[in-house]
Order: sequence, then structure tokens, then C-alpha cells
Amino acid sequence: MNRSDTFWSIAECVIIDTLGIGLVTKGGDPVSTAAPTQPSLWAINRFGAGVAGELWWRVPTALAAAVSRAMDTYEASQMNTYHAFGSARWPLQYEELVNHLQAVPTAVPLRPPGAFYQLIIVGGHVLLPWYFAKTPGVDMRDVRPGRSFGLLARSVVTDFGPAPRWHQAPLPLMPADEEDERDVAQISQILGQVDPRPKTLIVGYACNAHQGLLRVCWGDAALAAGGEFHWYHHEELPLPAGRVPARPHSDDQ
Repeated sequence: MNRSDTFWSIAECVIIDTLGIGLVTKGGDPVSTAAPTQPSLWAINRFGAGVAGELWWRVPTALAAAVSRAMDTYEASQMNTYHAFGSARWPLQYEELVNHLQAVPTAVPLRPPGAFYQLIIVGGHVLLPWYFAKTPGVDMRDVRPGRSFGLLARSVVTDFGPAPRWHQAPLPLMPADEEDERDVAQISQILGQVDPRPKTLIVGYACNAHQGLLRVCWGDAALAAGGEFHWYHHEELPLPAGRVPARPHSDDQ
């Protein structure tokens, strides 16, 4: 299926942000971006029917819990800016994916001693969360990865993701991210020892500090030297209803 069969570019769309329901219109006709309730054939081929069915609802639930915890941090801070929300969201997106997915068959959590970030491999795929928008009408494939797709995620996609469709001269390096480079090197080394060699799965989501989680997508993409994604596959995941509480940490169980 062509990309044009399912979505239009942002330049061609009118986004209904005021409704907060993730609709796009073209020519005045609204079209929902809602995901099917059952896993796609692509997901089943990648993970098997059982694991795909688990990931289809657990991944959005995990991100909803992360965003909910970040919202709690923002509300408790009583700040007029959104620094508290963003700073909390960074580690929580990784943490809640581990919390919600570690019971799924084939799941392997990666928790290097003393590392700030955690990762999880499911079905031979490293899941990499990416906050890509504040509103639901933005297509993940139209967004250039910036600081929100941090050093850890960029390193993993470059080393373990698919090859880009074309090559170009690299741009100057981005400024250092908030992630600890030592953690990134440690996790990359551990991933390099996994057999068979893992693949990557980018899990994008849109959210903000007032409305919570607004959209979840995942897909297969390469990170080109110029800094943009080359997408090979992309699809929507269903949103959980309401605000999702965090799961107990594995250390507390």
C-alpha cells in the first residue's frame, strides 16, 4: 500500500487540533487516524500472532503510563514551563516499556549496572521510543528526528537498524544529549553480544502535558547520514482509554 493511500502530507491537510481526537481532513472530509484493535499482518509476520497481540496493546499502555507519570511530575512542579514534563518523560518512556513488556514471551530487558536508561528486546527487536509531536495530527514520517530522538536511540538505529535507501555526506554532529554517553556505549556493547543480532523498531508517540498521550505509531526506519529517517514501514497502534497508572517497578515486586 502506498503512503498516499493512507495519509496525506501535513502541507495538504488541515489538522483538527482543537478537538484533540487525531482527525485529519482533506477537502472538508474528516478521516480518523484510529488504529485497528487487532495486530496487523506486518506485526504478526514480525513477532508471531501471540506476541504481536500482546505488543499491540501493551506498547501504547506503557507509553500512556510514562506520559501520565510525566504529567504528575509537571503538576507537582507548579512550574509555568514544561521543563519538568519533558525531563521526566525522557527516562520514563524507556522504564515503562520495560515494566509493561518484560512479561511478554521472548522479551529480554537490558539493564546495565548503574546505567540511566533501560532497553527491552522483544522478538529480536529493540524497541526505541520517540516523542515526535505535541498534537495528534502530525505524521511521524514527516518529522525530522531532533533532540527527542536522543543519542542512545540514534546509536542503536545506526548500528542495528536497516540500511538507508541512499547515502549522503553527514551533517555536523548534534550537541551532546542529556543521556550519559557511558550508558550508551555500555548498552551498545551489550546489544552487540546478542545472538542473533537484534533489529530495531521505532515506537513514536505524540503527547502533551495537558492532554496526555494522543497518538502511538511504530515502524521500521533507517537513520540516514543527513539526519532524516528513511521509512520502510509505518502503522498506527490503538490508544488506551483514559489515563493509565504506572505499573509497579520490578524492583518493588
